[in-house]
Order: sequence, then structure tokens, then C-alpha cells
Amino acid sequence: MKRKIIITIDNNKVDYKQALEKVLEIINEGKISTDGKGRKQYCWATRYKNMLYHTTDFVVSNRGNKGKNTESFLII
Repeated sequence: MKRKIIITIDNNKVDYKQALEKVLEIINEGKISTDGKGRKQYCWATRYKNMLYHTTDFVVSNRGNKGKNTESFLII
């Protein structure tokens, strides 16, 4: 079975490594939120301190279940 993770980085002060590490942290926590249809999903939004720039916070947002085998995250 093919599965997919989509990570969209909409913040030019977050690099790929940092984005992957934070999405991995969220995935390791497990599906803890419930959408309007009762389906489990990863945390809706998690705020982080950007250690590269020390003054810029960013948010990793779950974009909801895009399909049975696809998870999507947005970094803003």
C-alpha cells in the first residue's frame, strides 16, 4: 500500500531539516485530535520557537486527512 506525507513550508525562515524534525515530533505524538467527522488526526496546530533565528516563531498545522493514506502539514 502506498502512503504519502506532504509538507508545505510557507515560511522562508524554516529550513528543510527543521521542518522534518518538527513534523516527526508531531507524528511521534500520534493522532490526538478529532475532526468534525470523528476521525483521528495529528494535532491541529503546534507552535515552535525557531532556534535558527531565535526571535521567529512558527506553526506546524495539520491540513487534515487528504485521503485514506495521505497526511498533509503546513508550516507557517
